[in-house]
Amino acid sequence: MTENGGHLESLAGVRVLDLSRQYPGSFCTLLLADLGADVVKVEPPGSGDGIRRMAREGQFNAAHHAVNRGKRSIVLDQRKPSAVSVLGRLVAHADVVLESNRPGHLDTLGLGYEAMRVHNPRLVWCSLTGFGDFGPNAMFPGHDLTYLGYSGLLSYLADGPATPPGTVLSLPLAGLMAAVGILAALLEARRTGAGSRVEANMTDSAMWTLSEGIARAANASSPGWSTFSARNVYTCADGRQVTVAATEPRTWARLCEALEIPELREHRFPLRAR
Repeated sequence: MTENGGHLESLAGVRVLDLSRQYPGSFCTLLLADLGADVVKVEPPGSGDGIRRMAREGQFNAAHHAVNRGKRSIVLDQRKPSAVSVLGRLVAHADVVLESNRPGHLDTLGLGYEAMRVHNPRLVWCSLTGFGDFGPNAMFPGHDLTYLGYSGLLSYLADGPATPPGTVLSLPLAGLMAAVGILAALLEARRTGAGSRVEANMTDSAMWTLSEGIARAANASSPGWSTFSARNVYTCADGRQVTVAATEPRTWARLCEALEIPELREHRFPLRAR
C-alpha cells in the first residue's frame, strides 16, 4: 500500500509468465501481481496447476484463489513439439519467466532458459527449486517440512522436540527470495539491456533466516532467544496465551514495573517456569 492508501503499481507494464506448479511459485508471482505486474499462469491441460486440486469436487477452492488472485491463465501442453514455438512467442512479449521444475527438465523439452532467451535478450528467468541446481539433493522432491528439517529452521521453532508448524514457512520465504532476485534482475536488464537467470530454493531460503542464530550460537556467552524470560509466550490464568517481547533492558524494566514485579527487573533470562 502507498501512503495515501492506494495500491503500488511499480511493476505496471511488466509481464510475467508463471510456469511454476504448487505454492512456492504462486507465492512469488502473487507478490509480483500485487506490485502491478501482469502475471499469466501457463498451466498444463486437464487439471491445471496442482493447487486447483486442493479442494473437494464442487467446493470453493479458497487456497487456489488466495495465491492466484490477480493473475490470468492459459493452457500449454509442454509435452507437445509445438510447445517450443508457442512458448517462444509468449516469451518474446514477456519480461520474466518463473519455473519450478527439477533442474534441467525444461532443457530436455527445448523449453529451458538457453532455448528461450534467443526470443528475448532482455528476458529474466527465475528457477525455483527445493535444494538448488547442484548438490546431492538437487534432483530430490520435497515438501515444506522437508526443507525446514534440512535447513535446521525446524529445530528453532519450538523449545522442545521439533514439531510441524501450523503453516508453511519455507515456501513463501522462497517465493519472496525469488521475487527479490527477479526485481534485481529487472533493474539490471534495464541498465544493461541484457537479461539473466536467477535461482532461489526453499532450503537456502529457510536457512537464511538462521543467519543471526548461527552467529549467536558461535558466541558461547550469548544466550539463545528461547532462554529469554522477556521474549516468550505465557499462559494466563484463564487459559489464554499472551506474547511478551520486551527484550531490551529498558522495556523489560518498564514491563516489570507495570506488572508490579520489580524484583524481576534483572532477570530477562534464563527462562523461568511458565
